[in-house]
Amino acid sequence: MIMAINLGVGILNEQNVLYIENRNGNSDAKAFQLDTLERMFQHLKDNNISRIDKFRADAASYQYDVVKLVEKNVTSFYIGARNSYVENILP
Repeated sequence: MIMAINLGVGILNEQNVLYIENRNGNSDAKAFQLDTLERMFQHLKDNNISRIDKFRADAASYQYDVVKLVEKNVTSFYIGARNSYVENILP
């Protein structure tokens, strides 16, 4: 049996899962980023979480529409991998 899982996950301080969403396992990492983030931000607002200071994503979020959406919802937005210069900025 071969199983492919592609997830959209929102994590707080790399410890607490705030949002998780399954996607089609045949989708590339960039697929559905905008849709997933729209639903995640709405879910957070629906649960009275309206202030998001920092948001870090991987290169899959480097898309014009995604960046514009994140700018509307977050104070600081970083695209970077762990163990990069971002480590000095974000806990």
